Amino acid sequence: MSFPQLSGHANSIQLTADGTLLIKQTLLLEHEFYTMMEQARAMGARFVSKFYGVLTESNVGVEALNGIEGEVPKTSTGDTNAKQFLVLSNLINSFKKPNVLDLKLGTVLYDELDQACSEDKKARMIKTARETTTGECGLRLTAFQVNTNLLMPVTTPKIYGKSLKKEQLPEGIRRVFPVLGEPIPISVPGAASPSLDLGLPPSILLPILRAIHNSLTHLHSILKDIEIRIIGGSLLVVWEGDQERAQEGVNWMKERERMIRERIKRDFGDDNDEEYYSDDDDDDEDTAASQSLPSEPLPNREKPKRKPSAPYKIALIDFAHTRFVPGQGSDSGVLLGLETFAELIEDRIKEVEESERGRTEEPG
Repeated sequence: MSFPQLSGHANSIQLTADGTLLIKQTLLLEHEFYTMMEQARAMGARFVSKFYGVLTESNVGVEALNGIEGEVPKTSTGDTNAKQFLVLSNLINSFKKPNVLDLKLGTVLYDELDQACSEDKKARMIKTARETTTGECGLRLTAFQVNTNLLMPVTTPKIYGKSLKKEQLPEGIRRVFPVLGEPIPISVPGAASPSLDLGLPPSILLPILRAIHNSLTHLHSILKDIEIRIIGGSLLVVWEGDQERAQEGVNWMKERERMIRERIKRDFGDDNDEEYYSDDDDDDEDTAASQSLPSEPLPNREKPKRKPSAPYKIALIDFAHTRFVPGQGSDSGVLLGLETFAELIEDRIKEVEESERGRTEEPG
């Protein structure tokens, strides 16, 4: 499976031969962030790609990047002056037809501590934030793709997200999360024409949207207690576009919720108010990749059998300008973006519920 890189520098992400890991050129701050999050994985690192180590330019060869014969190099810090590459879990590997949204988070787009950021670039970033939904809403639809019954997904470029005003965000979310059979209300510059084959039926899309909303609430509760600045970071949202596989994932979530509630009732009684979150367990990310980098040639490794899992994932990505800031509080701009997105998802849930009611009330 190819990786749908919707934004960022072209060709900055490559896959290993079996598609389970991605290799991404990195900067020091991003390396440090992933290292710290892996050490503290219990405190919410479930919302960050699993980190397997760093490769240097000297041991990232054609074999590793292009999946031609040979081994993936072992973790190495190497020469500190050489380019470094993160080895991360591929979040879309478990999806048959991944629908993908890259959502730029935060109200500030420039790193004031980055000496390489010129005054001209800083001015451009301030202007972009002011003229888009970034400054007012803490988020921007960067780019997204939605699968159809055709061979290729419909990809909407970042020019569309930059063109949206606050009041147009709900229409953008309708395009991101379409209901199968309903027309898309917006024409997108540079994108393919809308298709009635876009999206999922309401009965499948609704539980996915509700689960995404629960995960956003969970992520927000974690980040509000962490003193951090995430400049230029994004939220990656992936959900299954294949109807059969998506239904399988919805069934898995329902069964998992039933088992969790039974366990809570057994252990704590009927009056327990513990909230259930339907996002993937930490271990689910490791079903297609071992705890360390593969040591055997990839073509000879037996691919693990796929097991049912949640039909969606959300994760924070892009930490080149992320740092912990003890004593300075949480990142209010990122929190605003998560709150805005959660409200948009909540509104979309109500719209899809109405669509589902309309279909069940149709005669015949």
